[in-house]
Order: sequence, then C-alpha cells, then structure tokens
Amino acid sequence: MKITYKTTVCLEKTMGLTKQQIVSWLQLCAEVFSEQRDFLTQLDTEIGDGDHGLNMNRGFNKVVEKLPSFADKDIGFILKIPA
Repeated sequence: MKITYKTTVCLEKTMGLTKQQIVSWLQLCAEVFSEQRDFLTQLDTEIGDGDHGLNMNRGFNKVVEKLPSFADKDIGFILKIPA
C-alpha cells in the first residue's frame, strides 16, 4: 500500500490511529527487538544466515534515535521512516 495523505486520513478516521500511537508502537517494537534479538538470530540461523535479530535490533534502534526529528509529522511520513 502506498502511504499518501489520503491513506493517512483514512487510517485516522476509520481505525482511530493517532500519531502518538504509531510513535509508541515504533518505540515498543524497538524494545521487543532488543529483548528478542538473540532468539530471532537463533531462529534465523536455522533457516538463514543468522543475522535477522541483529539487523532488526540495529534498524529499530536507528528509528528510535531519529524519532524526535519526525514524530510531529503526519502518520504517512512517520511510517515511511522505518520502511
């Protein structure tokens, strides 16, 4: 799905999602990926190259690091950053 202003308005109206909920969700994702890093890496070792937990943790740490610079933007913009 392409995130546009129209999509953002639709999400806010139909699902009741707010910017703060999205920001909180991103922060929570970062916490979960940090806590589960070793487990995700172990799972990936069995079927892949064993770096999934490390990469998800590193990526979401960057998202949280940059969050203050875009948390006040619209939902569409906020969702493009971790993508």
